[in-house]
Formats: sequence, C-alpha cells, structure tokens
Amino acid sequence: MPEVKKSRKGRPPKAKTPEPNGYKSPEQPLAGTKVALPVADTPVIQRNKELRGGKGSKGKRRSSLSMRGRRASSLIDSGASNALPHREVGTADFFKHIADDGLPEPRRMRQLLIWCATRAIGEKPKGGSDPDEQSARLAARQIQEEVLREFSNNSDLSNWFSREDLNPPAVVVKKPNPRNVQNTEKIKELEEHIQKLQKERQALNALSRQPAIPSVKPDSQPDQQTTKQSRKSQREEVDSSLLDPSQQAILKSLDPPTQPSEGDSSTTTRPPITPSAISAQLSRVTTSLAPTLDTFAAGIHDIELYRASADTVSSRILRTCAQRLEERDAQNTQRLHAIEGTEGESPPRFKQDLGLILGALSRVERR
Repeated sequence: MPEVKKSRKGRPPKAKTPEPNGYKSPEQPLAGTKVALPVADTPVIQRNKELRGGKGSKGKRRSSLSMRGRRASSLIDSGASNALPHREVGTADFFKHIADDGLPEPRRMRQLLIWCATRAIGEKPKGGSDPDEQSARLAARQIQEEVLREFSNNSDLSNWFSREDLNPPAVVVKKPNPRNVQNTEKIKELEEHIQKLQKERQALNALSRQPAIPSVKPDSQPDQQTTKQSRKSQREEVDSSLLDPSQQAILKSLDPPTQPSEGDSSTTTRPPITPSAISAQLSRVTTSLAPTLDTFAAGIHDIELYRASADTVSSRILRTCAQRLEERDAQNTQRLHAIEGTEGESPPRFKQDLGLILGALSRVERR
C-alpha cells in the first residue's frame, strides 16, 4: 500500500506567487480611515473641565516665568546675587524675565537696570603685558561694581515717585470760550442800541408834548416901575434917527409907544397881556418879516449880478489897454531903431510909464 503523508498541524505556509520575467507589480495603497470629530465636548471632557475648575480659584495654570521674576527680585533685594539671566538671553529680552504683576514699576525698573549694568561691565580682565594698565582696569571695574552695588541697595535712586518737583507747575491760563466772548460783545452792542433808542424816544416825546404857554401875571407897583425904567433906558440907548426907514418900522412894531401919560400911569396899572395878544403880535412880526427877507435876498442877488458884470467890463478894458500898450511899445521900438545914429540923446523910459498905467488900472479894479 502506498504510504499516505500525514498533514502537519499548524499555520499553513504562505503561498508563493510566481514572478514571471522578474517583474514585481506595485502594491495597492491601503484605504485611509476616517475619524468623525465631535461637534461638542464629550462628557469626559466636560467632567475634566469641572475637575480642573474646582481645584484652583483662578482657573489657570501656574506660570513659572512669573515666579522666576519674583525669585530674581527677591535675590536682588537680599543682596545674595543679582540673578542675571543666561548669557544667551539678549538685553532686549530682559523685560520678559521680570514679573509683570505683583511688583511696582520702580522695582521692575531697578531690576532691569541692574541686569543691563552687569551685562555692560562684562567679565574681569585677564592678566596682560602691562601691569599699570591692568591695575587701572581693575580699579575702574571696582568703582563700577561699587556704583552698581549702591544702586541695588538704595531703592530711592530708581524710584521716580519719591522725587521732588524741581520746577513748579506752570500756571495754565484758560482761554475763554469763543462763544462766551461773542455773547459778551453782542450784549455790549445791544446795550448801546437800547440806550440810543431810549434817547430817541425821549426826544420824540419832547417834540410831541404840547408846549406850555407861560401865564403873564400882574406884578406889583414897584416891579412895574422898574420894568418901565428899564424899557425907557433901552429906548434911549437905541437912536431911531440913525436907522433906516425899514429898521425904524421894525423897532416900532417890536416896542410900540405907550398911550397913557406918565401921570396916569402912576395912578392906574397896565392890564396884563393875554396869550392871544402875544400870538397876534408875533404873527404881525412874521408877516412883515417875510417880505423884508425877500427884498434883502433880491438886493443881494442884484449886487451879485452887478459885481459879475463889473468884473466882465473891467477885464475887457484891461485886455484892450494891454493891447494898446503892446502896440505903442512896438511903435517906440521901431522909432528907436530908426534914430539909432543920433548921439547924446537918452531913450525915453517906457517901462516906467507902463508901470504907472498898470498901477492905475489895478486901483480902478479894486474899487
């Protein structure tokens, strides 16, 4: 009987696919997996948030950077060290290593200045060839370190809040509001306008008010005698014989003669003059005054015409005289040229004769 091969237990061997012609086909890319992102927080995330919120009151993590600034400031205050940052940290980034909360501004400024000064001093100089120069550098460095130590120990040097004001504050003069200035000027203008209107109103009231007629009361006997004596003295002062007829008429109308005799006037009193009599007398004076003024104006006009005509005639006469004088001068010059050969005869003085004639004409013109 043929022997039957027993099958081995275990994982079957991998099937080897023949590779014809030595060509290997590229593998197919694996299909990518898609994971759905949660739209909202999952319950686990929410529970973790609640746990974190319950631990701290502020709800934020502790910042080691701020603690580093506080530690550096505490070291500087104690004088143990200046807590200079690493050499790879630039001076422009020193402010990042200083705590921004919990420290006042002068203290932060002092810490920054100490770090910058320490970085500026640099390392100690090594031994050189010249011992004098080396000792001078060491002395200068020691002075710088003492100044830096004094600056770090004395906080008043960097505290600008405690400084006294050297310059007193300038007095600020507030300018007035332009609208208030305009209103003040407008008020002044309106007050002046109101005063002007009040004056005009008073003037109009005075014009519209009826004038009061003074009442003529009979005076006592001595007063009448004194007035009569004054009138007589005024009459005696004016001499009517020296006046023109028109002026005499005006004087008579203004001061008519008294009818009663002096004997009667001593025994009887003159009746008072009524306002109607005064107005009638004034109307007579005005009616007689208007023609007189017209006559006076006409006379002045006639005088002006006479003067103009006299000027015209005198100028014409002077022009004619000047022409005649010029003709006579021309004739005299011709005559002189004709008798130039004669000697011993002096020529006549024509210029003096001409001056006399012109003087006479000027006197006539003045008249």
